[in-house]
Amino acid sequence: DLAYRILYEGLDIGERLPAGHCDIPRLQEGGVDVQTVALFIQNFLYPDNCAQQAFALIEATTKAIEENSDSAEIARTGSDVERIVASGKIAMPLAIEGGHAIENDLDLLRQFYELGVSSMTLTHNVTHGWADSGADEARWSGLNDLGREVVREMNRLGMVVDISHVSDETFFDVLEVSEDPVIASHSGVRAINPHRRNMSDE
Repeated sequence: DLAYRILYEGLDIGERLPAGHCDIPRLQEGGVDVQTVALFIQNFLYPDNCAQQAFALIEATTKAIEENSDSAEIARTGSDVERIVASGKIAMPLAIEGGHAIENDLDLLRQFYELGVSSMTLTHNVTHGWADSGADEARWSGLNDLGREVVREMNRLGMVVDISHVSDETFFDVLEVSEDPVIASHSGVRAINPHRRNMSDE
């Protein structure tokens, strides 16, 4: 939750931080050349204040990375990652965690993309206006019509669809709709650990 700490603690990621696991010195020492920065949107802010928090996290994180431009750079695409890493810097893609951030509005999705967000988990732990979460009661039996539009628009923009946290039904609906590959950024398999975030063999 590096972005959270940047925004609410005013941390300089170019310095070795007194707590936590991630800062530029640690990434360099560990040989990490790509670090996705998760912009986690608090579930209790849905439906009215999610976008406000997302904008604040994007602004603070972008500023923090720009202030350390000799060591890191925001990456929007795979080509960006290759270019940034080849230059000896750390590539830092921005990822929204929780599709409730767009407050059921495709225009907000487009704005986040324009500001540098390159991927989004469709849900976190709340079922919202267009997709069911794996940690909440189902409302839509997966994706509803707006959810399908969100996935199509993410494909059109070139924004990566992340299915960690979604319900099984949402997972299969996404695969049916998406024309691009999707990712499970922090999910495993239930055969090993039956956690709600993990996926069945199917």
